[in-house]
Amino acid sequence: MLYGKAGVIEHAIDTFHDMHLRGCKRTVKSFNAALKVLTGTRDLATIETFVNEAPKKFDIEFDIVSVNIIVKASCERGVLDKSYLLMVEMEKSGVTPDVITYTTLISAYYKKNKAEIGKGLWNLMKIGIVPDEVTYNLVLKGFFLAGNLEMAKLVYFSLRGKGHKFNAKVYQTMVHYLCKGGEFDLAYTMCRDCMRTNWFLNVDTIHTLLEGLKKNGQLNKAKVILTLAQRRVPPFPSSHLSSLQSCIV
Repeated sequence: MLYGKAGVIEHAIDTFHDMHLRGCKRTVKSFNAALKVLTGTRDLATIETFVNEAPKKFDIEFDIVSVNIIVKASCERGVLDKSYLLMVEMEKSGVTPDVITYTTLISAYYKKNKAEIGKGLWNLMKIGIVPDEVTYNLVLKGFFLAGNLEMAKLVYFSLRGKGHKFNAKVYQTMVHYLCKGGEFDLAYTMCRDCMRTNWFLNVDTIHTLLEGLKKNGQLNKAKVILTLAQRRVPPFPSSHLSSLQSCIV
C-alpha cells in the first residue's frame, strides 16, 4: 500500500508478480493488496487486465474482499451495471455478496438518480443477508462513507418505522456522521433520546455535537445534552465533563 501512496503503482504490481523470486507465496491477500493499489490509477482497462490475467496465471481464487475492491473501483468510474453483473457472477461462483458489496452498489445507483435499482438492491440484500444490529450498523455506516447521507437517513427511519429496535452502536454511528454532515438538529434528537435510555455516545461525538449546536445558536439544546451527560451512571471522568462543559461556555 505504501507503493500506491507514493504513486509507484507499476512497482507495486511488479512486486506482486515477482514474489516467487523472494520466496514468498502469492495468496488472495497479496492479490487484493496489489489490486487495491492498482485501483488508484482509476484505469479500468488496466484493472480488468490484471483481474483477468493474474488469478489464472497464479491460481488465485477471488474472495469477497477482491469483489468489493473491483465493485468500488467500477462504481467510482460510473460503470454500475458491470459492477452489478460482477456481483451476480461471483455469487454464482460461490462468493456471497456482503453488506459492503450491497451498500457500495446501492449508494452508486442513488447517486446516478437510479433510485428504483437502488431500492431493488436494498430488498435483495435483505433477502440474502439476515438482518441484525451489526448488519444495520454496517449498512448505515456504508451509506455514510459512500457520501449518501440521505439514503442512510431513509434506511434508518424505514427500519424504525417497521418496529426495528436499535442499540447504542447504531445511534453512535448515526449521530457521528450526522454531525459530520452538519445535520445537528437530527443529531441532537437522536443523542437526546439515546442518552435518556442511559445509552451514551463517546465523548468525542458529544463534544462535536455540542460545538455544532453552539455554532448554530442552539445553546438550549446544547445545555440539554450536557445535563444528560452529567447524569450518566456511571459518570464520565471529570476531565471529560469539563471538556464538554467548555464547549458551551
